[in-house]
Amino acid sequence: MKKRLLSLALSAITAISSISAITANASPDWYWGRLDEEKIAETFGDCTQLEGQDWLGFDKNTKCVFLSNENPDSENVTIFEVYRLCDSISVEFNANTDIEPIKDKIRQLDSSLELRSYLIEPNKTRLMLHINCDVILPETAKEIREIVGNDIFKFGYGYNRILYRTIYYDYMTKYPVKHVNQEEKILEYAEAHSDIFDVLRTDYNYEGSCISLVPKKEVTKIEHIELAKKIFEETGCSTDGISPELANPPLGGVSLDLTDYLNGDANNDKITSIADAAAIMQAIGNPDKYALSMQGEFNADFACDGLTVDDAVEIQKKLTELK
Repeated sequence: MKKRLLSLALSAITAISSISAITANASPDWYWGRLDEEKIAETFGDCTQLEGQDWLGFDKNTKCVFLSNENPDSENVTIFEVYRLCDSISVEFNANTDIEPIKDKIRQLDSSLELRSYLIEPNKTRLMLHINCDVILPETAKEIREIVGNDIFKFGYGYNRILYRTIYYDYMTKYPVKHVNQEEKILEYAEAHSDIFDVLRTDYNYEGSCISLVPKKEVTKIEHIELAKKIFEETGCSTDGISPELANPPLGGVSLDLTDYLNGDANNDKITSIADAAAIMQAIGNPDKYALSMQGEFNADFACDGLTVDDAVEIQKKLTELK
């Protein structure tokens, strides 16, 4: 009787899959859809977005840079850098585990993955394996989870994590030279642009240089940024005056605990059952009311192409095979 019910449920879900609109794509583009552009726009709605800010030292993972428009009379300039962390996987083993064969299998899976392992302080009874890459898709994470096996203490997977940091430029009226060996270039630049800058010599700078460029006229914050950029582009010298960054709340991303991961466990009850297939169908049919957790969606996504009716069908097939 149970087998017949499962067969009927499978037929029903298969029929639904033939007429349902599937929102996920076959390509991994859906993975990038987790970036909440609306949240970024809301967070920095009162700021001015800056373009081409490589000169500030931002790397390839920087998505956008914003100039704060608050406190227009302040002598400081505040910049927000929105950036993306590399995807990562962390696995904790017993310290006696021979993980070299495991690392070899992971490298064979994807040669672009960066692997690093070390003993965890203070007792050194556990061994940590870190796996990093610009992009580690869920499919790869699931394959790595299979490779490491179940004799582990922890398996964490983080992806598409978007953060931002606050950077303060302490100077609005001058541009201190960052390194003493840049003084000659800056002096030549100041001489060539004597209509724009004066040279200010001070007694002390923490990196050794005692020279600053001072604009001859009052500048706005956006002009301040543009001048700093111009100095860098024409001399290769970065201006000093940036205070330490501040920690800010994340803007998005996913961090999953896959230590007890179970493929198909859409409702996170640690078993795979008809209830998981039903949960998938409800989430697809009415996502606002029946949305799965991020963990549940990851578990349910068999094909790693986004949540689809096919995932519910796959669960039904597996349950039918077990009967």
